[in-house]
Formats: sequence, structure tokens, C-alpha cells
Amino acid sequence: MATGVGSRWRALPGVARLRTSFVRRGMTAERGTFVALVAFAVAVWAGTALGSPAALPIAAQTVPVVLGNLVLGLRTLQRLLIVVGALVLAALLEQGINETRLGSVLVVVLTGAVVYRTAYVRERRGLRGISGDALLADLRDRLSFQAALPPLPDGWESDVATRLAGGLGFGGDFLVTGGTDERVELALVDVSGKGLAAATRALQLSGALGGLMSSVDHSGFLPAANRYVLRQRWVDGFATAVHVTIDTTSGAYVVDSAGHPPAAVFVGDTGTWTLHEETGPALGLIEEATYPRQRGTLRRGDALLLYTDGVVEVAGQDLERGIDRLLGEATRLVVDQFEGGCARVLAAMPDASGDDRAVVLLWRP
Repeated sequence: MATGVGSRWRALPGVARLRTSFVRRGMTAERGTFVALVAFAVAVWAGTALGSPAALPIAAQTVPVVLGNLVLGLRTLQRLLIVVGALVLAALLEQGINETRLGSVLVVVLTGAVVYRTAYVRERRGLRGISGDALLADLRDRLSFQAALPPLPDGWESDVATRLAGGLGFGGDFLVTGGTDERVELALVDVSGKGLAAATRALQLSGALGGLMSSVDHSGFLPAANRYVLRQRWVDGFATAVHVTIDTTSGAYVVDSAGHPPAAVFVGDTGTWTLHEETGPALGLIEEATYPRQRGTLRRGDALLLYTDGVVEVAGQDLERGIDRLLGEATRLVVDQFEGGCARVLAAMPDASGDDRAVVLLWRP
């Protein structure tokens, strides 16, 4: 339905003219930028070949190359590199060859190689220069906005903390939330890979899961997410997820998992943690996978803890030892009613895996 509407919308004469106008403006702007950068390169060549090489060395040709990387598409950048290369060669022939000039030429060549490689990677990802960086920043902000838990009614508190591998702005761990005034729904997801390698899949999957969360009931969420990941045909790609729905009036909750570390529930009356260890296969591995549902009730003083495997994984150790340590650190938070607990837990847990890490806490004070 949406595809048909979009096709008819794009087919309207006014819209078609508008899209054509934007495309032409973009092409005209890039063409004008290319001409300006070529003129800049020619001016540098003139100053180098005809003026004083000491005042304006051949290495100054790196300036239009770097500027071109910021604003030009790959094909136009290729043309600029060819022009700059020809001008560098002409300047070298004009001045003669010595060690200093060969060093300058080497600087220009290395800069051009790095710039071309960067532009090539961006082009393959559908990005271009500064506008591509702005797009990534916007997607990162959208991912953060989607992860924000909805306002909770009186008597409920929540906390979230993430640490991405290498301190990057993107990663493979993300949170998707939804629900109403009487129901909170969330899914903590861990996409295979680390850092930027998982960021593209995470951004793509977060949008899809956000749409699914608002359109299917709890029992259908993980099966639908599994079918979506299978359709992407990721090479060696999959995702784990834990999915929770909580009735904020009664405290009743339902949790199901797709290959994710077990959700933990703190029982305030006994001061102990209970693990929901039943799980189905990770998303994107098996068609028609089933995901067992587990139920419980959060009462006053209880808490629900979700986390990704990067929090508890330590090379050469069983996962259970990492989980035990995590629950021990989480128990220390009871004195402060779990306030600000997620960041404190992440700070206390060893970052031995170098993986993205995320912790989510919901509790009833």
C-alpha cells in the first residue's frame, strides 16, 4: 500500500518537476564547485611554476584535493585528482627534479590516495562529503531519540546507559521503546559486529523494529523481527534481542528472548535476583523460529535488569561468571534505590571484550 502511494505521489507532474529541479540544482552546484577547485589548483600551479617555489610549494595542491573530498562526489573527485596530477607533473617538469620537490609530490600523491579511498568508502555507503556526515549525525540522533523510554507513571523509575566500542557515536547495541500510559514495551538489541561495522545494520534494524513494535502484539514481535532480518540476507549477520512488555498498573510483565543474555528480576522481599533463561534462536538464523514467553510481576521494591553480552563477556571465562558479577554489582544499587545505577554498573564491570555495552533498569521504588 505504502509503495503504491509513494509511486503515485512521485508520478504527479508537479512533484516530478520539483524532484528534477532539485537534482539539477545539485548537479549545477557540484559542477560549479568543481570548476572553482580546478581554478584554485591552476592558481597554485601558476604560483609554483611561475612564481617562487619556496613561497608556494607543490605540496599546496593538497588544499584543493582535501576540499574536494568534503564537497564532491566520487566521479567528480576523480576528475579533480586527474587535473591536480597533471598540474603537479607540469610544475615538476617546469622547475626540475630535486629531493625537496619529490617530497612535495609524494605528499600530494599520498593525500590524493587517502582522499580517494575515503570518498570511495563513503560512496559505497551512499554518503557524500559533509552532507554524508550530517546524515550520519542525524541518524545517530534519531537512534538516541527512539531509545528514550516513554514517561513512566508515578511509582515507576527507569535508567539506561550505553558504552560503544572505541568511544564511537555509533554501535551495534540499541534500545527500541514504545507503549502507552498503561503499558511500557521495550527491546534491547545487539547486532553482530562491533562499532562502525555494526552501526549500519543497527540503524536499519532500529527503524524497522520501531515500526513493528507499534503494529504487532507482544507474541508477534520477535517472529516478525526474525523474518525481517532474514530478508536482509546479511552476510554472517544476525542480532540478539530481549523483548519486554510491562503493565504499569499491575506490574505484570512478559519477556521473551532471541539468543540474548537472560533478563534478571530483583525480588525486593527476598533480596535476590531471578534469571529468565529461556530463549529462542538469534534473529536472522532460522526461519519460523519460536520464542518462549515468560511471565512475572514487578511489585514494590522489585527491579528488571536488561543488558547486552558485552557487559558480561570475558575471554576465557564462562558467561555465568560475568552474569554473577553483574548481579553482584547491581545488588549494591539497592541501597540507593537503583538511582543512576546503569552507569555505575558499567563503570564497575570490566571492559574485557572490547564490545559495545548497554544496560537498562526499570524498578518500582
